[in-house]
Amino acid sequence: MPWPGPAHPIPLPACGEVVLAAVAAGLTLLDVGEHAPDAEFARRYPRAERYVGWPMLLVLVLRAATTPVP
Repeated sequence: MPWPGPAHPIPLPACGEVVLAAVAAGLTLLDVGEHAPDAEFARRYPRAERYVGWPMLLVLVLRAATTPVP
């Protein structure tokens, strides 16, 4: 699927650089999530229609490395 418009996506290495920086800072990576708008989101926010199915949000769950994980 080609990129849907004139917007320029963040290069994929940028996401990896964020993860590596967090680990280098002493954080433990617990979870990573990529989220894309769906049809319902596009219905509420019509400008998002062209991006349905394209990941637009990266969520990292991090914890200080010294904090025990349950």
